Order: sequence, then structure tokens, then C-alpha cells
Amino acid sequence: VSVALVVLALATCGTSAGSPCDVLGVNHLKAVEAELRESTPDYATVVLCLEELVANERSPEADLYLSVLLAEGKGTSADAPGALELLKRAAQKVEVRAKVNLAIHYADPTKGDHDEGKALSLAREAAMAGLAEAQHLLGAMLWKNGRADPTKQEAVAWFRKAALQGFPASQYNLGVALYYGYGTEKDTAEACKWFRAAAGAGMIDAVVASRECEGRR
Repeated sequence: VSVALVVLALATCGTSAGSPCDVLGVNHLKAVEAELRESTPDYATVVLCLEELVANERSPEADLYLSVLLAEGKGTSADAPGALELLKRAAQKVEVRAKVNLAIHYADPTKGDHDEGKALSLAREAAMAGLAEAQHLLGAMLWKNGRADPTKQEAVAWFRKAALQGFPASQYNLGVALYYGYGTEKDTAEACKWFRAAAGAGMIDAVVASRECEGRR
């Protein structure tokens, strides 16, 4: 089960006159977001701006954005340890989306600091804050780890919360649970409704499942 890349909502933060951020615009973090959406972003300038914002310790969003660029080596040399430290700092500042990214990091078994317990805890905190991506992530983790019915039921409950917010992967997963009666009562009609919703967002598996639903009519 995949988790979509988090899209950040950015806040305004001030910098000193003549800073790299001034190249991007007055509303610096929103300008950073706009620049990153360009077909050929000026990553080097974005990194310089974010480094200044991070140094001023004014915005957890800046910590989060810079952590992504450091991890990917865009506009600067790749720095996985530095990216992780920034991600942790953003999460400590109660940046919900940072908690999602940090949970994904800890859930990755290839990481040296792999920790399922930390991953679940962070995902749960973010999910309880209402973030659909976090609700989906928590559902996926519970679904993968759980063997007892109560755990599967909780996973389905989180998929439903994210599905109701329009998160396609959760809509598909909820459809699977309902179709086969995993962690919930079997309900083919409702399952097909969620398959169609996810198919409308372009999920290939959901498109196939919704066609099977049509064949059952």
C-alpha cells in the first residue's frame, strides 16, 4: 500500500533584507512552494532561502521542506542524516506532515534506525489530527502488522476516515475490506461504490475492481 507524497501548506516567514529569499518573493515560503511547482525549479536558490529560514527557527514548514531537498539531493549535496535531523525537529514542533514523513522513515526496514513502534506512534498522532495521508498510513501499518480481528477492524476504520476525505488509496483499500469482509461486515455494494470512487482518481487496481463489479450486475 503506497502513501502519496505529502503536499505542504506553507506559512509566511520573514528574513533579513538582501537574503536569498528575496529572489523568490516577499511571502517567502509560499514563493518557495510556487518555485518548486515550476517545470525547472531553481533548487539552489530555494535551498539557500530555506537554510536561512531554518537558521531563524521561525517555521517548522521550512525544516520539513529542506529535509526533503536534502534527502533527494536537489539544489545541494544529498545529506540523509541532515535531512533526518530536520525532519525530527519539524515533528517536535508539531508539524503534522513531518510526523507522517518521519513515520514512513521509521517504518522502512532498510533504515538503520527502523522502529515500528515509533512509526505507529507518529502515524497515530498525525492521524488523530485529521490528516488523510496519516489516516491512510496508520491504516496500512495496522493492516500489515495485525493478525487479530480487532487490529484489522481498526485499520478499516482509519481507511474509512481517509476515504471519506477523498484519499484514493484508502477508498480502494476500504473497498477490498468490504468486498471480502476483512475487518468489517461484507458488503459488496458498498465495496463497489468505493472502488468506483478510487477508479475515478485513476487507480488502476480500482479500475479493474470496478469493472468486476459491473460484471456482477
